[in-house]
Amino acid sequence: MKKTTILIIVVLFMVIGYAAYNVTFNIYGKNSIVENLSNFNVYFHSIKVNGNEVEGINSNKDSFTIEGNINGTVDYEIINDSTDYDANTFVNCTIDDNTTGNTLEFDYTGGEQVFTTIEDAVYKLETWGAQGATDSTTYHGGYGGYSVGEIKLSKGDRLYVYVGEKGKKLVTDTNVGQFSSYPNGGAVKLNSLSTLKLTYSSGGGSTHISNKQGLISDLYNTKNNIVMVAGGGGGTSTYWGYNDHGGSGGGVKGGATTTNFPNGSVINNNPTGGDQRSGGTGGGNLDGHNATGWLNGVFGLGGGTSVTTSTTNVSGGGGGGFYGGGASWGGSGAGGSGYIGSTLLKDKIMYCYNCLESSEIDIKTISTTCVSETPTTACAKSGNGYARITQISVKKNINSKENMIVAQEIISSSIPNLKAKSITCKLNISKLERTEKNDYSAGHIWKYEYTGDEQAFIAPTTGTYKLEIWGAQGATDSTTYHGGYGGYSSGDIQLIKGDKLFIYVGEKGKNINTSKETGEVFAYPNGGAVKTLNIGDHYMIYSSGGGSTHISNISGLISNLKDQKNSILIVAGGGGGACTWWKIEDHGGSGGGYIGTTTSKNYTNGNTINFNPTAGSQSSGGSGGGNLYGNNPASWLNGKFGIGGGSKVTNTVNISSGGGGGFYGGGASWGGSAAGGSGYIGNSLLSNKAMYCYNCQESKDISTKTISTTCTSATPKENCSKQGNGYARITLVNVS
Repeated sequence: MKKTTILIIVVLFMVIGYAAYNVTFNIYGKNSIVENLSNFNVYFHSIKVNGNEVEGINSNKDSFTIEGNINGTVDYEIINDSTDYDANTFVNCTIDDNTTGNTLEFDYTGGEQVFTTIEDAVYKLETWGAQGATDSTTYHGGYGGYSVGEIKLSKGDRLYVYVGEKGKKLVTDTNVGQFSSYPNGGAVKLNSLSTLKLTYSSGGGSTHISNKQGLISDLYNTKNNIVMVAGGGGGTSTYWGYNDHGGSGGGVKGGATTTNFPNGSVINNNPTGGDQRSGGTGGGNLDGHNATGWLNGVFGLGGGTSVTTSTTNVSGGGGGGFYGGGASWGGSGAGGSGYIGSTLLKDKIMYCYNCLESSEIDIKTISTTCVSETPTTACAKSGNGYARITQISVKKNINSKENMIVAQEIISSSIPNLKAKSITCKLNISKLERTEKNDYSAGHIWKYEYTGDEQAFIAPTTGTYKLEIWGAQGATDSTTYHGGYGGYSSGDIQLIKGDKLFIYVGEKGKNINTSKETGEVFAYPNGGAVKTLNIGDHYMIYSSGGGSTHISNISGLISNLKDQKNSILIVAGGGGGACTWWKIEDHGGSGGGYIGTTTSKNYTNGNTINFNPTAGSQSSGGSGGGNLYGNNPASWLNGKFGIGGGSKVTNTVNISSGGGGGFYGGGASWGGSAAGGSGYIGNSLLSNKAMYCYNCQESKDISTKTISTTCTSATPKENCSKQGNGYARITLVNVS
């Protein structure tokens, strides 16, 4: 295909860009093309970030998404695979960029505060709950928790912010009444003055953000309007000698206390922290019975807040929270829970002081010993609560210029100077009737990388075409011994305009770790599989064979064309997998040529040295080697037509290395490295044909001509064996 390069000029103004670059991306494509007729097929092809190929994108897709901290240039290609139609195209991209905007701070005010967005953007929400009060210089009131997450908001959206107040103190020889902290810290109460000078301590208020007005307790029937909560800490009371800090607030469950008031011989239950479904239970009841209801935390309120009994006191209030912590009569109150369960939140987490942890996404909690009076990321809070909202990214839309892609041509485009969290691009296509163009001349090249699926080529003009293919490398468990390299095959063929060829590009072999995984893995389309039945104590890595690459004039894997071999035009064999754990160390056998390469060492069993695996040839698959039982290798180890050995593993055995795929597959191995699969150039439609393979047997016969080489490369090179995935290339040599 002829290739044209264009550039999308994008001006993005960034205040701060992420320095880190995440090279792991998620690629998504639609299941259908805008227009996909039998003779009209336009799609995205190669996607690169800073020159590095993004793996995972398939051909025949009209959209893609890259997620991660992108800092640099995104390049992509668009292919028009049509033969009879040109295409007008333009690309629309939505960019979630890393523009950092204003940060708004929300201190305790004792009332509702409102944030209104001025543009579509992603915002980081941070909340800190308030600390509970204390009567001691040794034992602190429970610290407030910290919650954080990101949310996408549209212009004009409103968030309502309620910042918690530090717990209050009630001195029994001075104050009478009920004291609580805003908006929901558990109250303490004294009915009449006492000659004893005691200090009762209310729980700290939680801090929350919602998209509807109201305290948490007012939103019981509309919980989905609550976006985030940071729990408040429990109040501390030590006069009675049952000394403990107030329970910390926040996280999946607020912190509890460990000591509380005993009544005679009865030690009452300690108060418990609020969790995600219920308030904490109260503790230290004066009467020596289970705590009465007013001591319990409830939805949005710390325990003690609903004190109604006129003759009852409360010494330590529970912390406010999504659900409040339990209060205490004779000791310290427990903390209220945090909340990040809203589906609107992403990248969310809660921190709390010496608390219960959780790894689940919607309740993810990390325990910390970091405490600060100033609001600090990932730290618990002393004093009043706090909230912060920071704009971290803005969505922008850009459109490329409209470009015409002539049938059977490729264009390349770039989006430079990009700093973004994600980018989604959609290809817009319109079909154009075209007049006959005789612009196909020698040198047009069509390239085919590994996709895991069938790819097609339609001859745009009558002429001579050069077919070049490279098989895939086998996997390895070693940095010293490589998986067998894939072979190289080439030949010329005469095609008439409209002739269709089917291309299957081999995948590099795969590994399976026996200490972590079970199951079977293989490389597309036909690399010999490896299998492990159960997880073991040994850290062994098994290596599958590499897949072969082939071109045929009918659709189908090689193994499906056994009765139609004349439809197979050319094959480049895949290399065998390498396994060295048993110290029978050798490279995997190379693939390609008229016969693949075997290994020289294999597994010994007692006094029996088992046969080495052999390579696939022009008439049969390679035999397996290294049988566990010391007998002749089992049939499942043998390669066969179009498939590497190991692909039919029984349910009672493991296999350490798979044979390379090929015209005939290489033999697998139980205890060592496997052999390579064969190539093929025997079709009479090919001329000027030859095969190259790494350190392999040579042949001078025209239909099996094979040349041994020591040239190997990860990029496809003429007459060289191949590292990594396979590859295919079709070049127009001359026009008839």
